[in-house]
Amino acid sequence: MDWLGKNITLEGKSRKGKQRVQRDGATGWTVTIVEDKIQCSSENGPWLLIENGQPNAMRWVHADNDDNFLIRENEK
Repeated sequence: MDWLGKNITLEGKSRKGKQRVQRDGATGWTVTIVEDKIQCSSENGPWLLIENGQPNAMRWVHADNDDNFLIRENEK
């Protein structure tokens, strides 16, 4: 799947994920960068850098197997 530029919705799986969704919102996230490897994890990607336009509201999430979030592509 071509993730770049997609609008997505986050759903918290873990306590940390649920707290982040409560703080930064579940909707309005856009994929700005897609990488196969990132420094903060040894797991292969695809890793998505997502942003929602709020200050400091950006994060890396794994597209297929994130520990904290379920990622859903918004339908057009």
